[in-house]
Amino acid sequence: MSENETKQQLELIVPEGFEAQLPKEIPCNIEEIIKALDEEILPKYLSRVYTDDQLSEARADHATLKKWIDAVDAARKQYEKIYTKPFTEFKGKIKLATDRVQIAIGKVNEQIAAIEGKTKSRNREFCVAYFENVVGDLKYIITYEQIEDAKWYNLSVKDTERKKAIDEKLTRIWKDLALIDNLSVEDENMELVRVFYLRNFDLSGAVAAVNEINDDKDRISAVLRSNRSVETNREQGRAETRAEGETALKPNDEAIFTIRFEVDGTEEEFKALAQFLKENGIEYKAIN
Repeated sequence: MSENETKQQLELIVPEGFEAQLPKEIPCNIEEIIKALDEEILPKYLSRVYTDDQLSEARADHATLKKWIDAVDAARKQYEKIYTKPFTEFKGKIKLATDRVQIAIGKVNEQIAAIEGKTKSRNREFCVAYFENVVGDLKYIITYEQIEDAKWYNLSVKDTERKKAIDEKLTRIWKDLALIDNLSVEDENMELVRVFYLRNFDLSGAVAAVNEINDDKDRISAVLRSNRSVETNREQGRAETRAEGETALKPNDEAIFTIRFEVDGTEEEFKALAQFLKENGIEYKAIN
């Protein structure tokens, strides 16, 4: 069976003028109801203020209004089913037909995938073989998988286009490595750039990674210099304190006294005492 014959057999035909059979609207008195609500019924509910002793009346009014909504909405659902019944049945029949076609599409897709899989495998083998033929000395630092692009295997891509894409990638890598070599003479950071570049062959990304590392180093160095400066100032302060203490205790090279005593205290207090003795240059030792 030809494609045109199949198309004719499966063409959905709806008689002309079908739309004219549909009612323009569902006849009912809803407009009169809306008018009565707006002009007579709702104003008295909207303007009414219930007192504390009129709770039962408020509940009764609420029930009356809610009952009316439920009744009208039930009617709406009833006539909606009647009005949409032909379309619901029509839609159901359409789905039965399309579901059958989807089964056939699935079977066809399985075969298409199998054929495309074989073709893509062949195209990949072609790309690998060409890569190995032209990679040259780069074979020591790069593998085919590192430059592989799945788009090369599409059926719409020609072998000449695959060759061109591989050549362009290898040429760019050669140029990037040559540039790194030239810059390495004057910039030691380029050796680290080379390390990052060989991971994914992204030169701008490699440079950015090295710059980030250097920025981190600068920040760490600044923090260490600041900490050393603070520590130096502390040591100078301690030395001055010790000198002042020695001057106060030995203004004229007076004799040094030894005092033996016991001290009771907590662990934290002993740590504080030891720190005080250390900062003031007072020598001490355990009593046997």
